[in-house]
Amino acid sequence: MAEYAEYYAIVGLRETIDNPSGLIRYGGSLSTVRDRFNRSTLKWEYDPEIMEYFTGKNDDAELITEESANRIIGLWINTGSQ
Repeated sequence: MAEYAEYYAIVGLRETIDNPSGLIRYGGSLSTVRDRFNRSTLKWEYDPEIMEYFTGKNDDAELITEESANRIIGLWINTGSQ
C-alpha cells in the first residue's frame, strides 16, 4: 500500500478547506500516485485530470493534513456526502 505524502482540499469560490468540494491525495513511493476522493462512491479513485487543480485550470487545491482529510471524509460519509 502506498504512503501518501500530501493531501489537498479542492476549494472554489464558495468552499473552504474545512468544507471543500473535494479531496486529493498525492504521493506514494514514486510521488506518482494521484487520487481524488469520489463523493458519489465514497472511495479514493485515480483521476487523470488531477493536475488541473495545480495549474489554475480548475478550482484551487490547498494543502491540508491527513487528519483533516480523514475528518472531512467522515463528515461526508455521515451526511451522505451531498
